[in-house]
Amino acid sequence: MKRRAFFLIAFFGLVLHDLAKGQNVFDIIAAVKSRQAELKSFSYRLNRTDTLVTGDLRNMSGRAILEKDSGDKPIGFLFWAQRDGFDQQTVYDGRVAYVADTSKRTYRMISNPSPNLFFSTTGGQMIVEDLIQLDTSSAVGITASENQDSYSLTLNYPDLREHDVIKRYKLVTIDKKTMLPISVKQHQETLGKVQDLNFQILELKTSQEQQYDFSEPLFLRNYLQEAVPIRAENTLLRLKGNMAPVMELPSFEDTKKYPILAKGKVTLLDFWEVWCAPCIASMPKVQQLYDRYKEVGLQVYGITHEADQLETARKRVEKSKVTFPMLMGNEHSRKAYHLSAIPLYILIDKYGKVVYLSEGFSDELEREIQKALAD
Repeated sequence: MKRRAFFLIAFFGLVLHDLAKGQNVFDIIAAVKSRQAELKSFSYRLNRTDTLVTGDLRNMSGRAILEKDSGDKPIGFLFWAQRDGFDQQTVYDGRVAYVADTSKRTYRMISNPSPNLFFSTTGGQMIVEDLIQLDTSSAVGITASENQDSYSLTLNYPDLREHDVIKRYKLVTIDKKTMLPISVKQHQETLGKVQDLNFQILELKTSQEQQYDFSEPLFLRNYLQEAVPIRAENTLLRLKGNMAPVMELPSFEDTKKYPILAKGKVTLLDFWEVWCAPCIASMPKVQQLYDRYKEVGLQVYGITHEADQLETARKRVEKSKVTFPMLMGNEHSRKAYHLSAIPLYILIDKYGKVVYLSEGFSDELEREIQKALAD
């Protein structure tokens, strides 16, 4: 491998090495990012081999689909991923994440996802971030080399002396034909022990179009959502057993305000938003409850809070053929009902007392409605 180098202090303090044949590090990085910018989605198989500091060797494989996200989110892209040998699929739609179990046909929702998904879920372990967005931001030095088929970028990172972590680097191999990463190696040493994480990308398919419908994942239609227990510290629990906040809210259709409570009626409040896929998926189930029990004393209100999405919300309601009233919430209703996650279902008995709360739709809701109506 032919190579020459000189040192250049870049704007961000990086020490960069020039390549033979006129290609320098700036050129390679720019070409990769330019190619990534041209594409919308990436699907691939992954072979991953980890050498852990314990000396253990871990092999895994799986599949993933990555898609560009226009928003500035903690995770900068959407993804679907599944590790071979596991029934769990991990999906991030740009706002919330899901872990779907294909054997149990259930899913759970993660309301405030973070990059920790890449470690805490089996599907997340299949994600190669540098494939969709090459990250050079924290490197203190970058060197480059090439062979007939590929370029190699070695990004060096500062030692973490307080944690005894040294010799940190990332090696990204880039295919010359596609100018996209085909493998990534992450290396560090701790107390003389080596950790290497090796990601090999196979069967890569790129597109300027969508390769997965993140707006309405298929499992939302057919799988049962696992109702997540509300944590004891959640202020929402203060509502249960107490009188529901009394208020009037305008409907989607006019500015007239409607009282959400009525004496002698059991009231179900369905808090949702247009971007919440589980909310949309559960609407037909809520409609069934409304149809089944409206003649014997149940009233249902759907409530959204994002005024700038009102027109989209109207279209969504029309498409879903929902007939129960839809109301526009405000800051008062948001605070009064301690809204922090959706979908949120709140059941209020004939006397105005909150008797049931659930962040996520559950079959238990119908049993609670029956109990409240019978009381």
